[in-house]
Amino acid sequence: MKSVWALLIMGLFGAAEVIGASGDELAVRSVLAASTAAFNRHEANLTPNGYSDDFDAVNPAGGRVAGKPDLGNAFQTYLKNARKSETVQRIRFIRPDVALVDAEYEFTGTNIRPDPKGLETIVLVKKDGSWVIAALRMMVPPGTAPRQ
Repeated sequence: MKSVWALLIMGLFGAAEVIGASGDELAVRSVLAASTAAFNRHEANLTPNGYSDDFDAVNPAGGRVAGKPDLGNAFQTYLKNARKSETVQRIRFIRPDVALVDAEYEFTGTNIRPDPKGLETIVLVKKDGSWVIAALRMMVPPGTAPRQ
């Protein structure tokens, strides 16, 4: 079963990035890939097992989402037609049970012009042996803030 996951991850992220990756790094990448895939399938719950109960997010405009109910509400309203692409740049393990991820993101299908894209920081924690997303901070590079 592990080899099937490794092949899936290699296909999603490229073999060069996966070779030599730890089991925890593969697991973190898998959680992120599953979250993005669920988002793009417009699943209202966005794989709830992939998020901590106290999950929170802040978007570039300062809007906040706190907890799984808010996440589901955001998905059903202003994100309902959006699609997201995400490219992991780096995973740093702050502690054995805390991962800090730097990534690039881009949304399409939003009502914000231009469609938002930029950098994001994602914090994952290992809870009961599984990695879950605890926090997300999305930023846009200076001078490219979207107009609303």
